[in-house]
Amino acid sequence: MKVFDDRYSIIHVFYGIIAYFIEPITFTLLFLAYELIEYSESYDNIKGDIIEYIVGLVLGFLIKHFYFNTL
Repeated sequence: MKVFDDRYSIIHVFYGIIAYFIEPITFTLLFLAYELIEYSESYDNIKGDIIEYIVGLVLGFLIKHFYFNTL
């Protein structure tokens, strides 16, 4: 499994951050659907992309709850 293996990896992180601020559940379902439809990647790469997205969600949580001080 490769995490942060290509230049699109940072996009997965930013997508996770944006998803947390807008609507995490809907964006997560869209992201998972996109990853399952993307047939050119192997299962290991899909796992890495999902981990990158989760890192973005966690960063979005940290930014929102510690920088903006909201719960």
